[in-house]
Parts: sequence; structure tokens; C-alpha cells
Amino acid sequence: MHALPAEDPRNIADFALRKLWRHAAPELAQLALGKRVKSVEARDPAALAVSRAPDALALVTPAEGSPCTIFLEFEAAPREVLARRMALNTFLLHGTTGPPVRGVALVLEPPTPALDGRYDMLHDGQVLASCTYAVVNLADLSPEALLDAGAQAPGLLALVALCRNATLAQVGRAARSLAASEAPDATELHAIAFVLAGRNFGYDQVRKLFTKETLMRSSTWEWIRNEAYNEGIEAGIEKG
Repeated sequence: MHALPAEDPRNIADFALRKLWRHAAPELAQLALGKRVKSVEARDPAALAVSRAPDALALVTPAEGSPCTIFLEFEAAPREVLARRMALNTFLLHGTTGPPVRGVALVLEPPTPALDGRYDMLHDGQVLASCTYAVVNLADLSPEALLDAGAQAPGLLALVALCRNATLAQVGRAARSLAASEAPDATELHAIAFVLAGRNFGYDQVRKLFTKETLMRSSTWEWIRNEAYNEGIEAGIEKG
């Protein structure tokens, strides 16, 4: 794991979303596909023979419909190169998996330039192949909808602070729900929610909303202490 530059909050979000996948894969798969899922079998994306493997890979069985392979890219500030990467991974996976492949980019900011969900591979001006992918802008989600769904899918509560219209009061509700939750991964989700909330609102603003004792029990706390080197995060917890 690499040290996190304090001046680059995009790295914080990328780390937190990758960690969220480990503890809330069904919730993120449901969000990516826009439908309820029955099961998620996570795969190791590093096994793909590509220079830049996707952030997450899984075989997903929806509650209704046929299984599909999904791969996810978590992007704080998506760039034009993302479309090409989505296409290359889609073509690669089509040749190595049986079920249909669906690529989804979960982004925190509107892509620049805008991504239309389609990529054409060209040669001498001719389209050799095309693929489609999906883009989910987390800022467009409804914080109230996430709070309501969080009772059954606690991983969604970690995303409340990323919503464009979220308030500190709503972030506090999410933090209290996770602190009180008996879900197996609630401690990690509480810490991930803190990292994402601090990124968007500032750690001085959110430190009183989260429970320090719960944060200290998480492996995310160890990352913050040992790897982050981010004074904003550390100070935010220490004051809490």
C-alpha cells in the first residue's frame, strides 16, 4: 500500500471505495446494475493480463434474470482515458468468461469530457469494434434513499456523504446507524463512511459525528495511522 499524499483527496476516495467493495460488494453491485442481486462472487481482478486491472470484478446473479460478469472502476475525477480502459477490459473479459460482461464506472464527479457510455475502436476512420458501459455518478444519488435502504443494505450508508445534496445531519444519521448496526462489517463501514465524509465535508466538520472507539477497532483505522500520512484525517480522529 502506498502513502497517501495529503494534498490529493482523490486518492482517499479511490482507496475508500475499493475497501467498501470488500465489505459491501452486494450493495455496490446492486447500485452498479440498478437492480436487486441474489449473489455476488468476487473475483481477483489482478488475474487479468492487463496493465491496469479494474478495481473490482465479480460474477453477479440478479434476483431476476441471468448471471453476468461485472467489473467496476472507482474514479474520483474521471478522464477521457477511462472510456478506453472500460472498452479494453470489456473486450478482454468477453473472451475469458461465459456470462455477459457489464462494465460500470462509479464516479464522484461528472466526467470531463462527458462519457456517453460507448467506445468505438477505430482504424483508418473505420469502426472495428464497439462496446458499451455504464456510468453511475454517486453525487447524483439521493441521500434519503440511501438512508432508507441502509437498514437492509448498510454498505449504502457509507455513500451518503458523497451525495451532492447531502447535509451534515444526514451524514450524522448514517454514522449513528452504522455505529449501532450489528452487521458483521459495520465497524469497517463506519470507518469508510468517516473517510468519505471527511473528504467531502472536511474532517473537522464530521469528527463529532463518528464514534472514535468504533473507528479504532477497524482495519481502516490502521491504514489511516500507518499509511495515510494525511494530517487532516488523523487530526480529525484524534480530536473526536
